[in-house]
Amino acid sequence: MFTVVYDFGKITDWLTAIGTIGAVVVSLYFSYNNVRPKRKIIKKVKTSLSGNVYDFKLINKGFIPIKIQLKGYLVYNFFWKRKKKKMIQGNYEQDSLELSDTIEMRTNSEKLSRDLINLGYKSGDKLILMSVFIDSAEKYHTKKFKFKVVNPHEIEEKREEMIDKLSKSL
Repeated sequence: MFTVVYDFGKITDWLTAIGTIGAVVVSLYFSYNNVRPKRKIIKKVKTSLSGNVYDFKLINKGFIPIKIQLKGYLVYNFFWKRKKKKMIQGNYEQDSLELSDTIEMRTNSEKLSRDLINLGYKSGDKLILMSVFIDSAEKYHTKKFKFKVVNPHEIEEKREEMIDKLSKSL
């Protein structure tokens, strides 16, 4: 009878092969991670006499520059890619964001409400809006936020009431 003996080599050869495969996987991960653009959008909402002020910042977190061509606001619909998009307060930009550079977009609830009423929305409508930064590759960098359409006259009345309360307290 013959006995078959399998020789798998030395354990050091196996550990070297596993280490080499691990090094290749790690290097591929890091090379992929540095090639794609990375960004972060920060949203701040402040309350003032003219209603809420919405402040959005796009920060480039990657090594690849992001070239912004258009920024503004869109009404979010679940199937919004299929519908015609209506940009609210769209501004054409030619900004190139290098590492850690930022671009800002600021508006208040009075301006947004006026634009939405012009698009056919009514006072009291609750919507989900998106701040949108569109780059040169037509990639959308977005941040959603909830918004209630308010008649600009109501904002003026509230502002006058707040001013009256402040003047009476002084």
